[in-house]
Amino acid sequence: MKQFLTLVLFACSSAANAVTVSIGVDNQPTCAYANGSIYASASGGVGPYTYLWSPGGETTSLIANLAPGTYSVTVTDANSDQATDQVTITSQPYVVTTGYPNEPGLCQGWSTVTINPSTTPTMIPGPPPYYMDGAPMMELMPSPETNWMLLYTTQFFPTNGYGQAYTFSFEDGNGCTGTINGWSGWPLEWPEVTILDVQGACSGSNNGTVTYQTGLEGHSQMTQVYVTGANPSATNYMGFYVGTFTATGLAAGDHWIRHYTDQNIWSPGFGCADSVLFTVPDLGNGCANMSGSVFVDDNENCTRQGNEPFVPGALLEIIPGPYYTLTNANGVYSINLPLGNYTVEHQSAILDEHCAGVPIPFDLTGNVTGIDHPDTSLVPLDAMITGANSPARPGFQFHVALEIANLTPVATGTTSTVFTFDPLLSYVSSSPNGSVAGNTVTWNQTSLNAFQERMVHVYLQVPPDIGLLGTTLNNSATVTTANADANTTNNTMLLPVLVTGAYDPNDKLAHTRSGYSDALYYIDVDEWIDYTIRFQNTGTDTAFNIVVTDTIAPELDLATLVPSAASHAHEFSIRNGNVLRYAFNNIQLPDSNVNEPRSHGFLSFRIRPSQPLVPGTTIENIANIYFDFNPPVITDPSVLVAEFSTGVQQQDQSQLSLAPNPASDHIRLSMKGTLANSQWVILAMDGRMVSTGYVGADQPTIDISSLASGTYLLRLHSTDRTLTTTFVKTANP
Repeated sequence: MKQFLTLVLFACSSAANAVTVSIGVDNQPTCAYANGSIYASASGGVGPYTYLWSPGGETTSLIANLAPGTYSVTVTDANSDQATDQVTITSQPYVVTTGYPNEPGLCQGWSTVTINPSTTPTMIPGPPPYYMDGAPMMELMPSPETNWMLLYTTQFFPTNGYGQAYTFSFEDGNGCTGTINGWSGWPLEWPEVTILDVQGACSGSNNGTVTYQTGLEGHSQMTQVYVTGANPSATNYMGFYVGTFTATGLAAGDHWIRHYTDQNIWSPGFGCADSVLFTVPDLGNGCANMSGSVFVDDNENCTRQGNEPFVPGALLEIIPGPYYTLTNANGVYSINLPLGNYTVEHQSAILDEHCAGVPIPFDLTGNVTGIDHPDTSLVPLDAMITGANSPARPGFQFHVALEIANLTPVATGTTSTVFTFDPLLSYVSSSPNGSVAGNTVTWNQTSLNAFQERMVHVYLQVPPDIGLLGTTLNNSATVTTANADANTTNNTMLLPVLVTGAYDPNDKLAHTRSGYSDALYYIDVDEWIDYTIRFQNTGTDTAFNIVVTDTIAPELDLATLVPSAASHAHEFSIRNGNVLRYAFNNIQLPDSNVNEPRSHGFLSFRIRPSQPLVPGTTIENIANIYFDFNPPVITDPSVLVAEFSTGVQQQDQSQLSLAPNPASDHIRLSMKGTLANSQWVILAMDGRMVSTGYVGADQPTIDISSLASGTYLLRLHSTDRTLTTTFVKTANP
């Protein structure tokens, strides 16, 4: 009995797992032509499978070039078990489809149906001549545009309306009939071309540039653009989207940005074009262009090979002048200069040119190329975080942008970015989405490759409490990397912001490294100045393009510039030796009446004063903000006066006291006024944040037992001021 049951179960199992096959039809044949195709799908049994078709004897799973008829297949698995199936494919009329909704628009009012039998033999297997609605289709012989293709086309007028499909009768030279479908576009509505920037060319040289933006055709139909005299003189744009492009290699003089749809004479878009004239300024005979690249010379052979990375955004200083320029995303730089003798040097504390020695001399009597900087990295890995923010006002959203950058040519490993916001604020959203716990937002993200950057944005809500005016909201951000970071002093960013009411929406703010004062730069304490330029669209329509310029005064050392976080994507450049230019192309900033939280934008950068800096020096800076083609909005000056800090710390210390000092394990804070809800930050003397927290009582105690012995700064951010003092950590008993 047991043996019988075992045999029954085995038989059932074998039947369930037996090899099977089914035939699917890929393409039915057209009329009597052999353009059909079918395929076999095997399953079960034990693979691999072999196939044998009848009547042709083919041994592949898919067979093609089949005439109408009946076909069968036998599949054999690895155990020699077999299965069969058969199918009958039948003659079908033509169903030819051509054209798509986004093809070139109509120029002369008519549209076309065009076929290419040589590339679609399965769809059109029959011979010419071809007929559409009984009329012969015109044969187009190969041309420079079509190369080897032999095309056939017929014009038609969209009598039933634009922007829809049309169906016509179709017949080939053997009398096989069916239908052919064509698409009618719309009469052209040219997209707007906006010239955003033009850079001049030296006489006799093709080193001018134009940056332009093209919008969408009225019905999102395909358009193309080329710039006359550009290098290369070819299509710079083709598509169905808004784009910003830069054409290079332009000589001084007039040029056209030519907008067209199609250069093929049979196209419904042929013959229509729209052009915009612009002029490249002539910089005269007394200038020439110099160019080169900056790259990491991994094998230190002074030439670039293979995957050795280029350095984007590298700042180069050219002396005398000084003149400054930046490498583009491909690590290449180019600048027009007066004729003369110069030196050029990559300004970096992380990368160093190691072949020719810096600065690199060159004589500019004509255009000079190939002044390259083969660099080596002075540190194994350095990641940096910077931040900037919008104004904070009671009842409104508050936007913080953080930029995480890999300053070195090696990967960071996975990164973790933690943003801690003031407990008075509430979380609204972030991009990309972060993990929120209490008043912290965390982003655990993939590795940053060589010189890669990424942005994160946080939107917070300020309570609608007018009593918050004058309150300092204390925020901070930290980035850590899986691979060891050799320089952690730039891994933390403090972002205190003062709650304000009525304010100028377009302004420029300056914050010193110490944070002691917004009016004074302390020569013996401060190192950097962090500038933030904020703007808002308070008009009545969207601002499509915004340009911000900032002329750097001689009191600031442009060679120390560090571009930082911004609210939106932008292109950054240095013009005329000392003018910072931020181009927010296609920003589409809504006006404040439509979307107040999103009507704001901002940018930031860090820079050091020029040395030597003497007491009494005034460091003044303004910004110009251009909304589309409107006159610039000029910010009020941001003014800092250089002084020594003598007496300032004593004043702070008289208000903020630590005890005991020196201390080995704990220190107690006391000050005039309340300590509740204040944030404390402990900084090493190199500016690195080593600990932070919030005050929970009027007489708080801070645990410092984990700190190494040495001198530290303690900065306290209270509701109405920021106080700083020093303390000494001694060895644990």
